[in-house]
Amino acid sequence: MGLNFPNATQAGDLVTVTCSENFGLNLVSVAGQGAAWSAAAGPSAGGFKPAWLIFAGQVVSPDTRVAITGILGGLNCAAQEWSGVTPIIDASNAAATQSTSISVGITTTSPRDLVLAVAGNIAGARSTVSGAPWVALNSADIASLGADSMYRIAGRPGTYLAGDSWLGSNTSGAAIVAFQSMSPVLSQNRDTQATIGSN
Repeated sequence: MGLNFPNATQAGDLVTVTCSENFGLNLVSVAGQGAAWSAAAGPSAGGFKPAWLIFAGQVVSPDTRVAITGILGGLNCAAQEWSGVTPIIDASNAAATQSTSISVGITTTSPRDLVLAVAGNIAGARSTVSGAPWVALNSADIASLGADSMYRIAGRPGTYLAGDSWLGSNTSGAAIVAFQSMSPVLSQNRDTQATIGSN
């Protein structure tokens, strides 16, 4: 399974993959772009529980495709390409709950961080992400597993909270990460989800 950007990436850019999945971090992997991929944030839960997480890799061999491996019936991902962003993580965090909403926060130490988050619930209930200055990257609700991605630029060091809310109490989670940046720009956004299973 893979996510395909409309155009080839640029060498040196950072590609991030935001995911929700049902079976634990050890059963999800990302490859491609000649990158050394790592889990930048999450999972929001351990073991065989629903989890939300963020992967990151710096482009070495530009391509249009990012390959994702997971388990049938339990994976929902999107990808983003950023210029002016380093793979250096300033801060990260994750959370899980059973509620009608979730929020997760970090405290940054560097100016101009790119702050990226993903959140959702296992029912795929229609949700509302944090408002401005957060920018929604996708509309990721599907019938069984939601993954709403959002980002903002941290104008100065401080505490930043991302959240998601919906009607009805559901098992939910979120992950958030801040990357040290120079002049962060969203180059490409693969906002149609790669899903495994019937959704």
